[in-house]
Amino acid sequence: PVYNGIIVALINSNCTNPGCHGNGSASAGISLTNYAEVKAAAQNDKFYKAIKHEDGASAMPKNGVQFSEKNVKSFECWKQNGYPES
Repeated sequence: PVYNGIIVALINSNCTNPGCHGNGSASAGISLTNYAEVKAAAQNDKFYKAIKHEDGASAMPKNGVQFSEKNVKSFECWKQNGYPES
């Protein structure tokens, strides 16, 4: 997976809603509006705990709908491949 494919689609549909991590609403100081910001967040282990709803991080997305295992694996593969942008 690459950022400009499934990753940005998942982020935009789940994380950048008003009051969350989009433009003008960097909840918890975390903005996810571009490649650099998403990559920086994904380099922190708390990101994976959050999207897996594990202890040690606030469950994300906040609406309580957990990312599917397939989507979590997309983020993990993106990380393993060095966070390719395109």
